[in-house]
Amino acid sequence: MDAKNPSDDKVDLVIEICAGPWGIQQPTLALTRLGKAAGHKTFGSATVVNAFQQLALQRPDDVRKAVDQWLTDAESRPADETLRRQTLGSFLALVSSDEGTDLILNNTHDTEARLRIIHAWQKLLSTDDAVDAVVTQLSRWHERFQEDLDRREAAVDVLADIFAPPSLRPVSTGSW
Repeated sequence: MDAKNPSDDKVDLVIEICAGPWGIQQPTLALTRLGKAAGHKTFGSATVVNAFQQLALQRPDDVRKAVDQWLTDAESRPADETLRRQTLGSFLALVSSDEGTDLILNNTHDTEARLRIIHAWQKLLSTDDAVDAVVTQLSRWHERFQEDLDRREAAVDVLADIFAPPSLRPVSTGSW
């Protein structure tokens, strides 16, 4: 087995195991493996989205902490393309479900977490093979929160920061 280029079947098996009972019982291990597996799948892969959705439903705090750590690590190691791909694939998979979106939006009250989230969206938008999946999810956010008065303002604020011109973007300690 080539760890850098595992077969699609092996990646799918890892994802299935991580989304199942073992992943719920061992979320830290499951999230580590799921994050790595996400780097081998296309952006917006339904199997990765489903796996993150299952873990977000059962272990939201573990998922939030893992994704926050991955975003922090990716900012501190911008030259690590493998980590960048895994992190962006995982982030997009998480925000591709309502449960994951809620988890992320609930984390935008923390200034540093918010900046990492905004930068992740911006990096996804500048990643050619992710753009279609990203636009689909941003459109889904627009539709979902258009009628949700309680959450619309938070979603619109994040979207405004994502699409702000570079000179008006919030400044952070790191950028990847």
